[in-house]
Amino acid sequence: MARPGTAYFAATSVADPRQARIGRWSTRWQPRSRTEHQSGITAALHWHRTPATGGLNLFRSKTIKTDDFHARQDSAAGGMARQRIMRVGGVEGATFRAREIPGAPDPFAADLFATRHSMKAMVLHGLGQPLRLEEVAIPKPGPNDVLVRVRACGVGLTVVNLIRTPGRVTSYPRTPGHEVAGVVMEVGSEVKSVRAGQRVTNHYYLTCGQCRNCRSGRETLCLNLRGHVGAACNGGYAEYLVLPERNIVAIPDGVSDVDAAVASDAIATPYHACHKEARVGPGDDVLIIGAGGGVGIHMVQMARLCGGRVLAADIGDDKLALAKTWGADEVIDVRRGELAPQVKALTEGRGADAVIDVVGNRQTLEAGIQSLAVAGKMVIIGSKPRSVYGEAPSFMLNTAVFTQRGLELHSSRYVTAAEIAQTLELVRRKRIRPVVTQTFPLERVEEAHELIRNNATAGRIALVMAG
Repeated sequence: MARPGTAYFAATSVADPRQARIGRWSTRWQPRSRTEHQSGITAALHWHRTPATGGLNLFRSKTIKTDDFHARQDSAAGGMARQRIMRVGGVEGATFRAREIPGAPDPFAADLFATRHSMKAMVLHGLGQPLRLEEVAIPKPGPNDVLVRVRACGVGLTVVNLIRTPGRVTSYPRTPGHEVAGVVMEVGSEVKSVRAGQRVTNHYYLTCGQCRNCRSGRETLCLNLRGHVGAACNGGYAEYLVLPERNIVAIPDGVSDVDAAVASDAIATPYHACHKEARVGPGDDVLIIGAGGGVGIHMVQMARLCGGRVLAADIGDDKLALAKTWGADEVIDVRRGELAPQVKALTEGRGADAVIDVVGNRQTLEAGIQSLAVAGKMVIIGSKPRSVYGEAPSFMLNTAVFTQRGLELHSSRYVTAAEIAQTLELVRRKRIRPVVTQTFPLERVEEAHELIRNNATAGRIALVMAG
């Protein structure tokens, strides 16, 4: 399969007799000038016969070392086609006019011939340290792995907390980022379900797939969990990353890279929480704590999609306004008074049928339980690590009241890969709209992290890769 920097293209002009013999792993070149060259580049010639394209030749994976390289790019056919000239060892080859082949990787994202060996990545070198932009080697996939060229990566509180929480990152240096969307560039020799050129996102738990929990559809509770993408292996704050085949989820047509990246966690998590944990139904009063954040804003939409009446609680006028814009029936500003009395006032004294807490500190958890109606469900999404926030993520629970009122307490631990696929289908059908309020280039991810640390952003943030 193609390596980074190579491309799939068809020869539409075969007029030069010096061109390689079609369908064979050999080339013929005539001596030409050594002017305009660059040394030390690896050139890649790729071809095989493809009868389905009417005798055109789809170029693929064959690399040769060269001493000299020269490429010229011209626009043609209204910019829809380009052409390149290559010299190998000071010898110029035939000119080809290139066009995109359906299902192949983006043919003009990089030089057609010049193979890259390094990439840009934001690297973490120690606990709590700022990320540094570095040039690092492009990773090589193993037999069961997939090499992905990253096009977008979501940015959220999970990564911000990860960087500062002892024990979460297995070793340094490490590249964070787990909400990835991109294009498959290469697959390992044992990979069967993924192909080069496919647009994909990912499940970010590194599971075994064999334990009783994995086999029963509860892979987020894998008994042999190796960790997480961006913590136990390098993640999506880079131009390329390697993922296990089992972590790959295809992106359907009609879903953008940014939307798919965000959907893999910030929308899939609300899907699981509302559908499987809170079991929101038509007419249920649903309180969402932290409704204006990157996960909460999609929880608002998901609860509405399930038929719930949404009470959105947060602090900050911008977050409350955003929650209202995206479907909240009522908004609650917790700066104006205790949460539970405000919830009771909006529900004729009953309380909420479900409370989904995206914040997860002592104050919000205790207030959420006090806001529940009889037989209500409390779903915990977020948590605040002591190492980051200075207090233990624990809360008081009156078990007598809890049992007498028939309350339920649920923890919502990420999602299954199948739920990511289902979430992407909802996005494709525009039943759920990804709310990305800011995007940043890779090298400015620390600015995005600072906004999140200061609770100064509403909705989700994403990185968009150059090119």
